[in-house]
Amino acid sequence: MDENNCNLDENKLTMNRLIMQHNYLEVYLQEVEMKYKKYNLQFLKEYYEQNPDEEPRKVQNNNQNTPNVIPDDLLSEEMSFNNQDDNEKSESSDFKTTLNKVYRKLSLKTHPDKNSGNDELFIKVNNAYNRKNLLALIKIAESINCDINIDYTIEIINNIEKDIKKLEEKIHELQHHVCWLWCHADEETKRKFKLPK
Repeated sequence: MDENNCNLDENKLTMNRLIMQHNYLEVYLQEVEMKYKKYNLQFLKEYYEQNPDEEPRKVQNNNQNTPNVIPDDLLSEEMSFNNQDDNEKSESSDFKTTLNKVYRKLSLKTHPDKNSGNDELFIKVNNAYNRKNLLALIKIAESINCDINIDYTIEIINNIEKDIKKLEEKIHELQHHVCWLWCHADEETKRKFKLPK
């Protein structure tokens, strides 16, 4: 086996690992979001019971270490952290070529006018393409056993690693929110805690 084939095999294995890692983090983020909503409700209730003279309010995010406390009337809104800042994707020719190639194959396979077409899947394919979300397209291809036959170059791997980093950052952000820390603090810490003015 020559060195090029060996590198391609290694990149394919790396890509498989990254896809599995991304899948895990997506599910974990959903779990963290659910806990965050619960903890925020608990924080709002307990903190203002403990401090009845304080007016319930939204914390100004002047300090990066003090994220906003979301009022309970906003908690029902969907928290969509996935695929934010997708416009920041790498615009390398490698990435563009692969994105277009995968999109063409999937749009042909899922187009509603085809025998095996699927309206819902076709919309997902187009949404992923518009957001330049190559990983979402790869996952769709895997889910319908569509052979996309692409080379997983270092640029593409780096792009997927950026997606993973964003998920990790969102998880970290939620787990370091004031309401999360409150719900994991001891009673003495809670008694001394005051929201910044």
